[in-house]
Amino acid sequence: MKFIISKTSLWDDEIAPCNGAKKEDLTYLDYRTVKTLEEARKHKGINTPKSWFAEGRNHRKETGMVVRDLERKFWTIEIDDIMEFFEKHGDLVICTSNCKEYPIEIEIYDSWRE
Repeated sequence: MKFIISKTSLWDDEIAPCNGAKKEDLTYLDYRTVKTLEEARKHKGINTPKSWFAEGRNHRKETGMVVRDLERKFWTIEIDDIMEFFEKHGDLVICTSNCKEYPIEIEIYDSWRE
């Protein structure tokens, strides 16, 4: 199965979080906490000089919020055996991602974070 992969201690997005990770152009789902597109057009935080509507595509209402699709690069990895991956890399955080194509992210938890 394929996942988004990251590493807590790694701040440089140009460095792969682990062996086998590949960078891919994927769709980032950019959610905002307003309920309608009309509300979004009036919202100060969204309607800045560079409007939220000026960038991205497929602006829509979804699950009680508004969302747009943005093209972003993500590190991905194919993992067949999660326990083997855990034994190799240590603690993992598994959570949802904002990537349309791969909705689960695995973070290699190798450093403290809040």
